[in-house]
Amino acid sequence: KYQYMLKGFDQNWSPPDKKHSATYTNLDPGTYTFMVKGSNNDGIWNEQPAEITIHILPPWHQTLWFRFLAVISLLLLIFAVFQVRTKAIRKQKVILEQNVQERTLALQEEVQQRQAIEEQLREANLQLQDQVDEITTLKDQLHELAIRDDLTGLYNRRYLNDTLKIYIANAQRENKPISIMLIDIDRFKSINDEYGHTMGDEVLAAIAKKLDTTTREGDFACRYGGEEFVIVFSNLNLDNALARAEELRQSIAEMPLGKTVQTRHITISIGVCTFPDLAANKDDLLNNADDALYEAKRQGRNRVIAYHK
Repeated sequence: KYQYMLKGFDQNWSPPDKKHSATYTNLDPGTYTFMVKGSNNDGIWNEQPAEITIHILPPWHQTLWFRFLAVISLLLLIFAVFQVRTKAIRKQKVILEQNVQERTLALQEEVQQRQAIEEQLREANLQLQDQVDEITTLKDQLHELAIRDDLTGLYNRRYLNDTLKIYIANAQRENKPISIMLIDIDRFKSINDEYGHTMGDEVLAAIAKKLDTTTREGDFACRYGGEEFVIVFSNLNLDNALARAEELRQSIAEMPLGKTVQTRHITISIGVCTFPDLAANKDDLLNNADDALYEAKRQGRNRVIAYHK
C-alpha cells in the first residue's frame, strides 16, 4: 500500500491505498514537495519517504516580467498621453498667443484709427469753430455796419428808433426821465458850397467826435440824417439837459471850420425835449425835439431851445 502527501498543499498523509497515481488540480504557482511512502505485505512502512520537488510556474500574465512590462507600458502610455496632452496644450497656447497677438494688433489699429478719426474730428471742430467765430465776427460787423453811420461812426437812425423804444420802456418801469437833443449844424449847405463836400465831411466827423465825448455811460449819440444829430440821455431831466446842451453849443462854437480854415467857426442849433414831462412816447419825443429845433432856427440859430407844450 502507499500513502502520499504534497507538502505545501496537503495537511496530512493520504489514506493507505494501492493506487499508483495521485492527481492535483488548480495548484497555485510555487514550490511543492511530493512525498510517498509504502508498506510491505507485513504492514511495515518505510521510515524515509521518497520525495520529489515540484515547481509550479505561474501563468505568463502573472509573471514578474509581465507585470514589469505592464507597469512600464502603463508608464509609457501615461507619458505618451501626457506628451500628447502637453503638445496639444502647447499648440493651443501657440494658437491662443497668435489670436491674442492678432487681436492686439487689430485693437491697436482700431485705436489708431479712432485716434486718427478723433484728431480729424478735433481739427474739423476747430475749423468749424473758426468758421463759427468768423461768421459771428462777420455777423457782429454786419450788425455794426447796419447800426453805424459810415462817415461819423455814430449810431444811425435805425439804431435810434429801435433803442429809444427800449429806453422809454425802462424809464416808464423805473419812473425816470429821458432827455434828447436834436442837433443841426447851422448853414451846413453853405459850407459844402463854399469849401466842398470833403470839408463838409470833415465837419460832420469833427462834430460827431465831439458829441461822442459828451455822452455818459448809458447815453448814446446818433446821426439822424444829413447834418442832424441826436443825443439820448438816460435819467436826465429837462433842466440838466438844457445845461448840457448849452455847454455843447458853446464848445462847438469855439471849433474852427477845419485845419485849413481857422477863421470861420461852426455853430449848431439844439432842440431839447424830455420824457415823460413833455412827450408821451418815442414819436412825440422826436417830433417835439424837432419842433424845438425849428424854433431855435427861427430865432436866429446858434442857440438851445426846449420844447414847451
